[in-house]
Amino acid sequence: MRIVEYLRSTKFKVNPHLVKQYLEEKVLPDLGFNTPQTISIQTARRWMHHFGFMYKRYQKGIYVDGHERPDVVTYRNEFLEQVAEFEPLMPKWLDKECKMRTLPELHSGQTPHILVTHDESTFHAYDRMHAFWEPDGEQPLRKKGMSAGLHVSDFLTEKIGRLRDDEGEARVIMALGANRDGYWNGEKLLNQVRRAVVIFERTHLGVIGIWAFDNSTIHTAMAPDALNANKMNMNPGGQQLKMRSTMWNGHRQEMVFPLNHLEERLQGQAKGKKFL
Repeated sequence: MRIVEYLRSTKFKVNPHLVKQYLEEKVLPDLGFNTPQTISIQTARRWMHHFGFMYKRYQKGIYVDGHERPDVVTYRNEFLEQVAEFEPLMPKWLDKECKMRTLPELHSGQTPHILVTHDESTFHAYDRMHAFWEPDGEQPLRKKGMSAGLHVSDFLTEKIGRLRDDEGEARVIMALGANRDGYWNGEKLLNQVRRAVVIFERTHLGVIGIWAFDNSTIHTAMAPDALNANKMNMNPGGQQLKMRSTMWNGHRQEMVFPLNHLEERLQGQAKGKKFL
């Protein structure tokens, strides 16, 4: 049957709409149907199921849904409480197109607030659909690597859309790779935020921005000299960070030996956990 041959020759790319189109443009005219004939999308979908095709997601590993983890739920509740505090200071949009809005009723000393959202995404040369129609029990073979990629990071506001003006824009587009623009990291994000704040202040005079960031592991980055026990060795020296000083029990605690330390080998070296 020609429909079966078509399904097998286009597996992993076919869908009910293409089956319907193939029947209308190829099969029925060849059978002598001169008047327009067709089938519904639902019928095409039933045919695909009948011939052993299933709509599935491509699975490479195990997906763990962490949306209901206790720490995630706690943070989400804190976030919603914070948003509820800001809502009386923010404009409210009355339509989906964000063309009609009501301004907040502010009391003396209050300043209007605007939500600024951040998002980022990476696009690769080998990006493909994650869900498709496939013969039951089969999966397409895909290249192991994702190949060259572009990373895009940008900010949006409710008032002007993408955060930009005549003098510049907040968006960053990077060609990923050691021999290209490098890789996205906390330092690059901070540089982008600094530029975004300047543009926001030019385009939103007299307004306070509420900056909501995409949840990325990069956003947990620390300063180079931040206190972090995971970055410390047990013994002094070696390949460990030289961290800033801190206070402990009311006394200043130095994390690095002084340059005039009695032992020359320890001069200017990170102390390590045993010496703290």
